Amino acid sequence: NEREKLIYLAGLFDGEGCVSAASSTGCLRVDFGMCHGPAVTLFAETFGAWQGQQVMKSGRIIYQSTLHRQKAADALEKLLPWLQAKETAAQLGLALHKEYLRTYRSHKRSETDQLRRLLYVKRLSDHNHGRQTGWEDALHRP
Repeated sequence: NEREKLIYLAGLFDGEGCVSAASSTGCLRVDFGMCHGPAVTLFAETFGAWQGQQVMKSGRIIYQSTLHRQKAADALEKLLPWLQAKETAAQLGLALHKEYLRTYRSHKRSETDQLRRLLYVKRLSDHNHGRQTGWEDALHRP
């Protein structure tokens, strides 16, 4: 059933997934990749993700799936109740996406808006690389 599938995918995503900000736009990006193609296909089909593969120098095939913006946020919201290792990254990614949506339609983004978004991107990156920033309070200020 759907719940069991999401629990299974959350477990796989905890080990093989990544929540980040796209380098060119700063929008939410979710990547999932591993050597087991059927699992990546299940992830891609469940969340409507792009799917591809990469052949490593060793000849090993890595199957990949990527989501951006709203599709990425929707996937994280569905996986979040069962995430363990990626729970904080998912929460930060959803906060980044919320900030992105808040300022996306505004053509006159203030310096404060730009700084808040950069703080979310930086905090997510630091979290993914195991760095402590101490910026948690700054992210929650209006």
